[in-house]
Amino acid sequence: AGKRNSDLALERFDPAGNIVWSWIADAGDGGDDWLSAVAVGPGGDVWATGAVSSAPGYDIVVVRLTSAGVPLWIRILDGTAHGIDVGNSLVVDAAGNTSVAGSIVVYHLGHLEQDAAIARWDPAGNLAWVRTYAGTAHSSDSASRIALDPFGRIVAAGSLIDSVTQRDFAVWCLDTAGNLNWQRTWDGPFSGGDQFGDLVLDAMGAVWVCGESRETAVGSTVGDLTIASWDSTGAFRWSWRYGGAGLGTEQSAVCAAITGNKVIVAGSVTEAPGAQPDALILK
Repeated sequence: AGKRNSDLALERFDPAGNIVWSWIADAGDGGDDWLSAVAVGPGGDVWATGAVSSAPGYDIVVVRLTSAGVPLWIRILDGTAHGIDVGNSLVVDAAGNTSVAGSIVVYHLGHLEQDAAIARWDPAGNLAWVRTYAGTAHSSDSASRIALDPFGRIVAAGSLIDSVTQRDFAVWCLDTAGNLNWQRTWDGPFSGGDQFGDLVLDAMGAVWVCGESRETAVGSTVGDLTIASWDSTGAFRWSWRYGGAGLGTEQSAVCAAITGNKVIVAGSVTEAPGAQPDALILK
């Protein structure tokens, strides 16, 4: 999933890498459109989300195609203001309901702000609900990843901007009706800009998020690889940081959940001042 010549683009490949079908569409106003994430659901149908141009901004787009590449529906979601609304990630349940994590621009006290957004569509493409969440700074907040936990709940993660602690990790857990079960934020010990990277849920419903945490509050380019975790009730379990030995930026991304309560994390670290980053894999 991505774009071709500024249009939405989806392609399917066979096991040998040959293109089975291509679907390209201009679903906006002729400007730059793209797809950010793709998922396969019931019957092999394909869902994708991203953004389409809608001057003077962008709107969230969600599409559903059959396994043969035939479009079933395209849906566009515009925020309450003409800003940049984007779908970053999506998950499809066994019934074909689609949940999307992204951001929506809204008006707040007379000015525009970008809020984290979670939205859900039924199998026919009808919008069930939209929920938005803002940090205390009312700035560039976003939901970047989304998943279903073992109990069928929707869990999304991303970043919220706090007026004191700057950018923090954020996690939301909602039921399928859009009711918020719990919301949690995590601020690194230096209250710097904590950059969310990825989300994974383990077999017991525990939430793992990772990314990087800045070592100083203002002006620092030094970040530490960071993992934080909550249990399925939203109770904080622990956090872990790896700073390496150098002065570069360390980042991470969770790759997969494995047996029980273990995950594999991949990222990079700088092990000596002035050195280039090295790959890092953790288990």
